[in-house]
Amino acid sequence: MMKQRLYTVYNKKSLSKIGAILVLFFLTARSLAAQTPDAAPSPQPDTTVAPNTLPIGFHIGQGDSTHMEAVRRAGGTFAVIVFSWADIEPEPNYLYWEKPDAALRAAEFYGIDLIARIDQPPDWALDAGTPTPWNLDAYAAFARRVAERYGNRLAGVAIWNEPNLSQEWHDQPPDAAAYAEMLKASYPAIKAVAPDLPVLLGALASTEGEGDWAINDLDYLQTLYTAGAGAYFDIFTAHAYGFGRPPDDAPEKFRPNFRRLELLHDIMSANGDGDKPVWVTEMGWLTWTDNPKHAWQVVTPELQAQYTLQAIDYAQTHYPWLHRLGIWQLNTQGDTYGYGIWHGPDDISLTYQALVDTCPTHSPLCHLDPTQSPNLQSPVSNLQSSIPILAADTPIRLGDRGTLYPHWVHLYRGGRNFSPDWQGEFFLTADQSTQSYDLLLETMQIDQPADSLTINDMEIGMLHVRPRPDPTSTWVTQRFSLPPNLLKPGVNIVTIAVGPRNPARQYLGARWENMEFRHIRLVPANTNPLSILPEWQPQPSPSGWSETNRLRRGPGDELWLLGLHPGQLWQVTTTVAPDQNIEPTPESQAFKPLEDASPDSGRSLASPPEITLENRAGDRADLVFNDLLSLPQGQLAATQRGLFWRSDDTWQPVDGAPDDYAYVVIEANQRIYAGFEREGLWSSPGLTGPWQHSGLDAAPITDLVTARYTLPNRATPVDRLYATTATEVFVNNGLDATWLPFPLPALSDEAMDEAGESNSDKLKPRLFVTESGDVVARNQDRLWRQGNLGWGLFGPDKLAGKLFSLVNCCRSGQAIVGSNDAGLWQLTSSGDWTRLDGDDFFSTTDATELVQIDATLYAAGDLGLFYSRDGGHAWRKVDGLPATITDLIIDPDTPANRIAATPAGLYRSRDTGHTWEAVSPPWTIWNLALGPQGRLFAGRSNGLVWSDDWGEANSEWHAAEDMKKVYILSVNPHPVEADTVWTGTWGNNIGVSSDGGRHLAPLHNGLETLSGLDLIWHPTPGQVTLATFEGLYRTDDGGQSWFKLPGPLAQQTVYSLLQTDDGTIWAGATDGLWRSQDYGVTWTPIEALPQTAVIRLDRLPVPPPSPSLNPPFVFQPTEAQLYRLREWLWAGTEGAGLWLSQDNGDTWQFAGLPERTIYNVIFDPLLPDHLVAATDRGIFAVAVKQD
Repeated sequence: MMKQRLYTVYNKKSLSKIGAILVLFFLTARSLAAQTPDAAPSPQPDTTVAPNTLPIGFHIGQGDSTHMEAVRRAGGTFAVIVFSWADIEPEPNYLYWEKPDAALRAAEFYGIDLIARIDQPPDWALDAGTPTPWNLDAYAAFARRVAERYGNRLAGVAIWNEPNLSQEWHDQPPDAAAYAEMLKASYPAIKAVAPDLPVLLGALASTEGEGDWAINDLDYLQTLYTAGAGAYFDIFTAHAYGFGRPPDDAPEKFRPNFRRLELLHDIMSANGDGDKPVWVTEMGWLTWTDNPKHAWQVVTPELQAQYTLQAIDYAQTHYPWLHRLGIWQLNTQGDTYGYGIWHGPDDISLTYQALVDTCPTHSPLCHLDPTQSPNLQSPVSNLQSSIPILAADTPIRLGDRGTLYPHWVHLYRGGRNFSPDWQGEFFLTADQSTQSYDLLLETMQIDQPADSLTINDMEIGMLHVRPRPDPTSTWVTQRFSLPPNLLKPGVNIVTIAVGPRNPARQYLGARWENMEFRHIRLVPANTNPLSILPEWQPQPSPSGWSETNRLRRGPGDELWLLGLHPGQLWQVTTTVAPDQNIEPTPESQAFKPLEDASPDSGRSLASPPEITLENRAGDRADLVFNDLLSLPQGQLAATQRGLFWRSDDTWQPVDGAPDDYAYVVIEANQRIYAGFEREGLWSSPGLTGPWQHSGLDAAPITDLVTARYTLPNRATPVDRLYATTATEVFVNNGLDATWLPFPLPALSDEAMDEAGESNSDKLKPRLFVTESGDVVARNQDRLWRQGNLGWGLFGPDKLAGKLFSLVNCCRSGQAIVGSNDAGLWQLTSSGDWTRLDGDDFFSTTDATELVQIDATLYAAGDLGLFYSRDGGHAWRKVDGLPATITDLIIDPDTPANRIAATPAGLYRSRDTGHTWEAVSPPWTIWNLALGPQGRLFAGRSNGLVWSDDWGEANSEWHAAEDMKKVYILSVNPHPVEADTVWTGTWGNNIGVSSDGGRHLAPLHNGLETLSGLDLIWHPTPGQVTLATFEGLYRTDDGGQSWFKLPGPLAQQTVYSLLQTDDGTIWAGATDGLWRSQDYGVTWTPIEALPQTAVIRLDRLPVPPPSPSLNPPFVFQPTEAQLYRLREWLWAGTEGAGLWLSQDNGDTWQFAGLPERTIYNVIFDPLLPDHLVAATDRGIFAVAVKQD
């Protein structure tokens, strides 16, 4: 926009809006307050627009439906919008297209041509060593990317804005010769990728000139031509402001006004450019200013409206070379300059109203309803199979963490600013709105069931949590079926909002889910295909896992486990009493540390379960149970949807309590207290109310504890109540309504830095109350005990910064602390601390909750619930949680032996899968693989392990040296060389072993910090293709160098790879199954499969049919038949079941297990006609007919 007013450069930042000037309008003009962006335009008179009518348009503040509808309503046929270089490319080569993509979609739906103004450099591009204040090559590359992405969808791209003003030239003296170089660099870059896209000269500010700070636009233009710039723009762009003068005021060099256009065009003609089109992208008259120097330019709102219409008529009559006339400005954010004519549907000017009233005479769009038929300019079509909402290369970052790995997926939406939600617009015609659609999107790092998806204010559901513990930065496709009558013609709004993390795992620097999503689109509703194997049956499976919210005691010995996922309310049930002479596991029989493992370390735990879990969620499987209060009269639950109570199996919402995320419920002083996210602390005399605010002005309230004490003058004890927020603790003495801050002990920032720790990575504070009523505080993942002399650290010194939980405090020989993957420790009678858990059992799982009931000790954490009946030395997992089998292997030599990988350990069966025993501590296992000589490898969250005797009664596991803290995502033994094993890792590229897994070393060589998910050993020696979270990489020299394969998989997560005998390469990726028949040069999607993450691929050898036996059951050699070995291909998806190909990939069929995630599929050698599948809900089997 032109800001120079006669002798002074207009300062953008010096003005503030004055709203009183619009009072006259509201008294005289017809109101447009009822206007809504998604409503069809009001019926207009049937006035025919005259031929060759000058198109008018508007400069707009945002590219959304509200602004595009405002453009259309006032007769605009085009809009000018800024494509901010700083916003789109905040870091070099990281492009963020959300806003420009949305602007194009809105403009196309409303039939509006969009002109992009490319300016506003990012800090990283500033370069004092180039002619312009920013790097010319970087700007040209950015302009090329804009043109490459949008091409002719744009009406034009303007190269910068008002380059003759210093304030647009990074506060340096403007330089016409330097701007000419800018044009010379940008023009060929744009034309190389979009030869028909018009390139616009950056419009010059009308100014008489003021030294080095504002160069006269006429002089500046002539200098551009002298510098040879004329050949490097297609459209001359101008800003035609009135400067308080009527539109027909005669032009003079030192008298800026509307007709200055004529002087500019004269210069064009004098330089042989007179036939080049001219577009005005900004025009207007000032109606207010807070700068006295510019007061002479101010006109009344009535005069602004009059001059605007007169200017349109004058240009139509006198300027045949003027092809577009744009007006400043439509912007719901307000106007800092004094020219704006529209600030939202409820805040419009006389000028805007006048344009609306005359719209039928100058715009054909006034007569059209965009919801009834597609615009000629728009790609929107009733026949379109997919409707884009957010592009595949445009991730959105939500949450409260500063950064996430990997770097490329989070841009300027990161930082410490809390981004709780996102809204996106999409547009439908009337016909499209009646069709059935599914919504698809790709998500990353969702591990909390608290992230909601809403369309048009209706909650569609919660974003799906990954079925196994997943720290990786991998993309997965999620699908949601949309209910009938949800979508509407015109504008539709999709909203994604993150919720709080598990209350047990909220950090000082991250209380909320931190996740990303991209590639949102509508697709025709999925019709579930018929399964060729419909009769899958669940089989006995190892125990499952669940991250723990809380472990709550009820009356007597009642104990409840509250899991992370919806519907996970489990009651702990004892099936074998402790007094039934269950012998504790001897230390010699416990899981031995891997470094000291020996062949005689017995590990059979196949005895019947002593303790199990019974799900008691009842009729509300949709609730996430954060806390539970069990009383004789019923139960009260704190959930993500507020408070619920029950006296039988039916849950009822609590009337009068806040409809807010509830964290905690507790009883104190004959009242019930509940803590909420936004509403703080509430209380009630009973389960059902009435509820009232407690008076504590603090939120959120994430934890409550009581400490009972007595007073000499009271017959009954009093409960002191402590309430914990995200960072503070408050205390109430139970005698009045006063709440006081409770100062927490803490190390200083300097001490934390010295310890190499960060407060942001520590769990939020929590209080524990000792048997004597004293308080122990967990803060900075340290335990502090309150004594007569103040606070003192409590717990092993070596565990400072790793302590999570506490029980039996604080008696010697009984106090036990739980840690973050560093074991359980007990305070001895001598005052020392000793590790309690045998085999370092809690080295791969943490303990956020500890409870002791009689002789049984319970520990719960990120992998489930465990118990010990020998004082905490030997531990077993409590059975009953839903099984997740991340891999399954059947021993080829002894098929009765099977081993199953789970997120909480390895389990073995020696009776064809009828019973399972744990054969490891609770390792999180992602992958199993057999080497060519039968060695079994397991990829864990803490390195690689292997065993040569895993099927034996006394098996031994060995851990690979080095990379012991690295997450191993895939294990890939070389098919021939038994000593060669490559592993895919999270963020550490490839782990390589050349000695059969004894040692493991990282292989980088150009892979940066990728996560390897699978690989192919190609027949050509030294050639390997690697699947990563960001595309495919290949080496031809055994890993010494790598190059990335181009194509549609370049920014997808590729989970799985397979090469068949004909050379075809198959890739399972975020959005489906792909095939390459030219060794990865080009890729074709397999349309038979749905758009879903394909996480596993493999061959499936089909066993020969069993010979039929007829009396006398004697096999005759003459009956022998030659059987041609067959092989199927299978694809395991995340959440979309199993897919099979019986013809080497030519066709694919759905093989059942809908909504399940498939990790492995095997024919059972002992039942050759039975197929066995490892899934996210346990093991399944199905009989396969011989045909």
